[in-house]
Amino acid sequence: MTDQMSVVEIAVRAKIAAAQRKLEQRRRARAELAEARAHGLRARMAVKIARWNTNGDDAA
Repeated sequence: MTDQMSVVEIAVRAKIAAAQRKLEQRRRARAELAEARAHGLRARMAVKIARWNTNGDDAA
């Protein structure tokens, strides 16, 4: 039995591989969301700065 994997070993390895794939998918999704959020926050701040600059020009 040392040269061949048992059915249980094969099943366990398959479950471990599936869990690793699922974990990697979650990591990628979190990274994509974090990047999108960062872009959104930068865009929002750019709009605020533009508004501040516009308001500052009116007061001068």
